[in-house]
Amino acid sequence: MQADIADDQAAMAERYVSSKRHTIQVDFDDYLHDLAKERRAGAIRARQQGFQPPVLAHPAATPA
Repeated sequence: MQADIADDQAAMAERYVSSKRHTIQVDFDDYLHDLAKERRAGAIRARQQGFQPPVLAHPAATPA
């Protein structure tokens, strides 16, 4: 994981200039794609370890 973070930071350092004003920059579409991919992989890992996803409450079933 640390290696992935370092790789991402190195790639972003090549694309963005160093600036005190703009300190947080990310390629948003790539970030969302990677996040979705990791969520799917994490769900698979969790199921393999016996964890089940929580049951989400339907919005109409929650008290107002």
